[in-house]
Amino acid sequence: MALKTIPPEVRMTPLQALIWLSCWACWTLGSMQYYALPFTLSNAATALKVAQTKISEANTTAMLSRSLGAVIFGVLADQYGRKLPLLVDLLLLGVFTLCTGFVRDYGQLVGCRFLFGIAYGGTYGLVMAMVLEAVPRRTRGVVAGFTQQGFSAGYLFASGLHLAMNTYGWRSLYWLCAGLTVPVLLLRTVTPSYSVTSQAVENGQADARAAVGGNLPFLHKLRYVVRYHPKAFVYACCLTACFNTMGHGTMDLYPTFLVTQRKLDIRHETWVTCILQIGGILGGITGGFLSHRVGFYANWVAAAAALLCAPWLPLWVLPTRWNLLALGAFFLQFFYGAAIGNLGNLLQQLCPHPGMRAAFTGVAYNIGNAISSIAPTVETALGE
Repeated sequence: MALKTIPPEVRMTPLQALIWLSCWACWTLGSMQYYALPFTLSNAATALKVAQTKISEANTTAMLSRSLGAVIFGVLADQYGRKLPLLVDLLLLGVFTLCTGFVRDYGQLVGCRFLFGIAYGGTYGLVMAMVLEAVPRRTRGVVAGFTQQGFSAGYLFASGLHLAMNTYGWRSLYWLCAGLTVPVLLLRTVTPSYSVTSQAVENGQADARAAVGGNLPFLHKLRYVVRYHPKAFVYACCLTACFNTMGHGTMDLYPTFLVTQRKLDIRHETWVTCILQIGGILGGITGGFLSHRVGFYANWVAAAAALLCAPWLPLWVLPTRWNLLALGAFFLQFFYGAAIGNLGNLLQQLCPHPGMRAAFTGVAYNIGNAISSIAPTVETALGE
């Protein structure tokens, strides 16, 4: 009876729901593995006998190399389908995360994080293209918002695992995060590929050029975008740079800030970071829903939510009590999540050619990440 009350245009099939779950799991896994380093920053610095600034720079290296991965895996996905490139990408994520747990000096750490960044950079464009191509059009706002906040969910899981593995040493967090690649890899393996557009092409209801990959060489599509739509790409890069600077600037080093500046123990630090990310997840869903509801004015939802982050900044950093810090962090991340919630959907809409959605979305998003990569290093230097 409950399903009958859902309008047909927003009702998902079990296959569409499974694709959504698998894409969210892929993005969450990569984000969890990325955030393993910020959570172990001080312990890794002590073990490798370097300053915390140097460890932060290793994570900056991962952010810079993500654009390379977005190009490689985005092109492969647009030309040959989404599934196999994503499976290879997940496998590499697990391998490089596992290797990080065995590093013996700073050079090895930088090398592992550089390679991890390439694999991590390939994830976003693939999962966003895959999930938004599979679900009904009228559900894409909420789907994009929830999937986008797999980033927050990854942070949340990394925080909980950090607390659980604290007695086993900092390296154990990387080994566990690498092990969790296996169930996600299996889930993606058993999930069939599906695209609403490709299905329409098969039924004779759409042009084959709109299908994933289409019939055109990638360089032909790239020349079309560069020649006729360069402003769309520049705008997408600038937009993602702003959003990612907000995100990495407020999340990457916050656990270290809570421990070193606010003197919280690991239990209370974990509580604060978990509450923070719950706010981000709820905000992403809310922002995605509102963006879809207002349609043409979706950008105003993002702008308003970003502005509403500002009043919560004092409560986010100034209190010494963990519960007040958690309150400020929750609302700051709620409005940040609402601001970025529709980003994946917006990047898909900005893409000038339907045959390069994975590459366009992934490269634009990760160039924005590269621009924002200096934020954690600057914050670490100021904190020291």
